[in-house]
Amino acid sequence: MNKVSQSWGKTLPPSWQVVKISDVFTVGRGVSDTRILARLENAEGPCPVYSLDSVRSGRYEPEMWICREDTKAQKAAMLKPGDFLVRTQGNVGEYWIVPEGVTPGLCSNRYIMILRPSEAIDSTFFRFLLDRELGGLLYEQLNENADSVYVGKTAHLRRADGHSVRMLRFPLPSITEQREIAAALLDVERHTGDLIEMIGASVKLQQSLRKKEITRALTVGIRKTEDPKDGGEDPVGPVGNEWRIERLLDVCAGIDLAVPRSGYKTMSKMQDSGEKKDLLNYRIKDVFANYFGGAVEYLDERMYADPKKNVLTAGDLLTSRRVRGNEYYGRAEVIPEGIRKGVFDSDLFRIRANEDVLPVWAIAYLFNETDIIRNQIETSSNYLSVAQMRGVRIPVIPKEYQQEVREYIEDRISVFDNLISEKNALIENLRRYRKRISIEYVTGKKRVMR
Repeated sequence: MNKVSQSWGKTLPPSWQVVKISDVFTVGRGVSDTRILARLENAEGPCPVYSLDSVRSGRYEPEMWICREDTKAQKAAMLKPGDFLVRTQGNVGEYWIVPEGVTPGLCSNRYIMILRPSEAIDSTFFRFLLDRELGGLLYEQLNENADSVYVGKTAHLRRADGHSVRMLRFPLPSITEQREIAAALLDVERHTGDLIEMIGASVKLQQSLRKKEITRALTVGIRKTEDPKDGGEDPVGPVGNEWRIERLLDVCAGIDLAVPRSGYKTMSKMQDSGEKKDLLNYRIKDVFANYFGGAVEYLDERMYADPKKNVLTAGDLLTSRRVRGNEYYGRAEVIPEGIRKGVFDSDLFRIRANEDVLPVWAIAYLFNETDIIRNQIETSSNYLSVAQMRGVRIPVIPKEYQQEVREYIEDRISVFDNLISEKNALIENLRRYRKRISIEYVTGKKRVMR
């Protein structure tokens, strides 16, 4: 008995049984590397093929049409309305239900299992077994059986095989009781969902107010004795009467890219070679995870003509220069005291503040807590140039006001963060309650009152 089945308890209700997926579903899978015998542009064909992206988005727009006589296509199951599509690589256990009106066809991804429920299964009941947010009994069981695999040279993914899907075991009541349980759980889902949505809206409001207060403190100040002066068409907008607007380059000691190197060697390549391992290479993920003590890539100082130009010091600010597909775009991180000697990666800008003009904390807040800089660095290319970053315009707080502005911002951030944290805790408690009730119902520990 595995960990998941142990959670059902020692006994199930007498009328319930334990079944495998293959007992109550017709199981097929997607197809890849399909040999195309016919492809028609903008016209109906014999068999549509749906990509994973089309399935995920819910569009179900065919990426191509093929003849059904194709050998591999014959072995693959046709997806139809009402089928469950379960992912077995990457985000293992992610699923979709094929909606009504979709033309039966193939899925062009062999890591999609196609489950067609028999008359013994109520689809809504089964959704509560599979959905990780609504119970996830089968989701957890499938991930217990998944292995870590390497795809290509570097991509590290989780994968479950088709046999694991077919052998998934779960408790199953009669079809009548499944429908009763599904109705009860839909009611719980609806009520908790309404509460989560309401609290979530409140969180968004607090986040918006937080951003407005911090932006105002950085651009206008906290004294309300006089109106701000009009910023005209400047992207910074209105600023305090004693504030000024400058280019980032003009208020910083330096804005730099990493000095190019001829190549690098990872620790694994160097550990047996006897070469020096002088420098840690701080990559973008290391920086934004505050992983300054555990970066794993080592470099040799001899790779640089002048390694000092790349070495980081406490108080340096790093921000991403890579735009597309980058969750860290527009954010910045200040290097803390006591980091191990290292250099910054080529995906990053290093900004050194001139503390006599504008301290690093103010620049970090402008990046992370306002839209002032982010709105100016939009670009159609994959990377920001040095010129783009140096030309960003920012408000400069008068030196005599800097300390009081900082204290005010830190105080307001603390107040807002506490409120947001409390509301997020309520949301998490509601999700845990919904999941617990769902598991109790689908394992027979809680019965529907007739």
